[in-house]
Amino acid sequence: ELIGWNGPVIVFISGGIPSDRNGWAVLARETVWNRRSPLRDLSDALVAKGMAVVRFDHPAVRGPEFSCRDALENGAFSESRIRTHCLNVEVLSRVGVSTYVSSVEAAINHAVGLMPNAKRQIVLFGFSEGLQHATTILNRRTITPSALVSIGSPAECLRDVSHWQAIERVIETLPEFDSNGDGIVTNAEIEDGYTRGIGRIASDSSAWLSPHGQWRMDDIGAFRSDLEKQFAELTARLSDVGQKDSLTYIRHKSGVRIPDVTTSFWRMQFQSEISSLKSMVQLGVPGLFIWGDKDRQVPVALQANLAITAKQNGATVEVARFATRFHMLSAESDMDWFEPALAPDIAEVVRKFLLRSRRPPQAS
Repeated sequence: ELIGWNGPVIVFISGGIPSDRNGWAVLARETVWNRRSPLRDLSDALVAKGMAVVRFDHPAVRGPEFSCRDALENGAFSESRIRTHCLNVEVLSRVGVSTYVSSVEAAINHAVGLMPNAKRQIVLFGFSEGLQHATTILNRRTITPSALVSIGSPAECLRDVSHWQAIERVIETLPEFDSNGDGIVTNAEIEDGYTRGIGRIASDSSAWLSPHGQWRMDDIGAFRSDLEKQFAELTARLSDVGQKDSLTYIRHKSGVRIPDVTTSFWRMQFQSEISSLKSMVQLGVPGLFIWGDKDRQVPVALQANLAITAKQNGATVEVARFATRFHMLSAESDMDWFEPALAPDIAEVVRKFLLRSRRPPQAS
């Protein structure tokens, strides 16, 4: 059946956090996503609609025989347990962006070895930053996909999106802290608002606090200036020439350090000038952008306008928007994935797009 397969072959590409083929990661422990397998759910829905799907573990994720999820659920949650059952930290520390992209290419080439026709039927499906990796593969031209699909991914380059996140998004959010509507946001209002869930785009409330005790809405220039300075300082630190790529960690509320990604992934966020939309247009590859309108990780309205303009100018680019959904199409939060019940709807959007738009197979 694999040898004779002649339909779309969809390759799932995640952003780079050490997650397994089902879309689960140790970092999911703080979310309802912890008890779900979003990529498996979507894979099942796509297969049910006549598509083949390739999904794979991050190179540093230990195999199913190590029973990571069971080990964390039924034993002590500790860094040593994560290392033993879930993540090969030695491998993870060596997985930079380039290494990760090469591992994706290796998975695609393995699939092509099993499914000879797949080489002409590949559809790269990026999740959030995963589209950046898919575009890198597209630009290398070692693999020629018949289409690119994404959920929660920007059309423009990550550098510009990071600037929006650090500046415009923050300025747009600040008035939400003004509980009495007097046009002044005090640090006390910020502390109170943060405990009620406002401004959680920052990891803690200190990122919002004014050194003068308050921000005035009629003089937002000072706030913007402070944000621009912080952004420039962070960008400069990440831009140090010769900087060694090192593994970063996220600290769980219990105090346990969870291995995350190497610093090259953070540099990619702030430095990458690769625009997925521009690459699609230049290389003539059809693209589908899927967004939730409540997404606060990506400026959806701007990205959609860019894609629609490209389509009006002749590009084979489509946009699908879910009005009540967040970043990864969750109904609840930017920090969660879509619920299982939505997977068939996403799969149907993809199926119809590919019927209309996928490039016909080219002879090898």
